[in-house]
Amino acid sequence: MTTSTTQKPDTTFFEKLIPSQDVQKLTPEEMKVFRSELRDACTATKIVFNDFRMTPTGSFDGAGDSGNSFVHTSNDHVDAFLEWMINKHVTFDWYNNDGGGGEIEWDIHNDKVTINGYQNITETKQVMDEEVF
Repeated sequence: MTTSTTQKPDTTFFEKLIPSQDVQKLTPEEMKVFRSELRDACTATKIVFNDFRMTPTGSFDGAGDSGNSFVHTSNDHVDAFLEWMINKHVTFDWYNNDGGGGEIEWDIHNDKVTINGYQNITETKQVMDEEVF
């Protein structure tokens, strides 16, 4: 079998999946099924297209009551999956006040999602106590 290193992967293997815009609505139980199907589609795509990335990554950050995630892989379904994981599994406040952020990576081969996160903290330190002049 000849594999391509110049063609962009098409969506053939992903056509049986639910539309990517509906992924955020999945329950945790439904996500287990979707994740398995998505992993199979990614693996099949990698066999045909060498350039398909099997460890997609993204990041998230925010402050002042708003947050953003930056997940832009070559596949809308993978993006939606990583966004879902951020929304469901990041349990610390990364978007209010001083904010925070982090990174996400999915090792598709081993089916392992890793999320690292941080919070920004502004500290107030007393440097003068009741000096009278």
